[in-house]
Amino acid sequence: MDQTLRLRGHTVLGHFQKGRKPKKTAVKFLKFKDGQRILSSTKKLKGTNIHTNEGFSDVVQQRRRELLPKLKAAEEKGDRASLRILPLFSAASLAVMIKESPQ
Repeated sequence: MDQTLRLRGHTVLGHFQKGRKPKKTAVKFLKFKDGQRILSSTKKLKGTNIHTNEGFSDVVQQRRRELLPKLKAAEEKGDRASLRILPLFSAASLAVMIKESPQ
C-alpha cells in the first residue's frame, strides 16, 4: 500500500510578526481519503501547538450555522444526528441526518 500523501500547500497571506500566532498553512490533498485520514488522526496532536480544521467555504459555514439548532434539538431528544454534505450537489447542500432512537 502506498503511504505517500500527495498535496498542494501554501501559507496564508500576511507577514510573520514576532509575538503573534504563526501563519496558517492551507493544504489541499489530491485524494479525499488522505485528508480524512489526517483529520481523523488529529487527536494525536492534543497538547501541541498544531491545530487542524476542514476550512469550509463561507457558504458552507453559513449553512452549518443554520442547521446547528436542528442538530442540537435532535440530540436533546435522544436521537442520533449528524451534519452531512449531500453527494452530487454543491458544497452548500448540507442536511441534518437524524436517526430516531426507539422509544
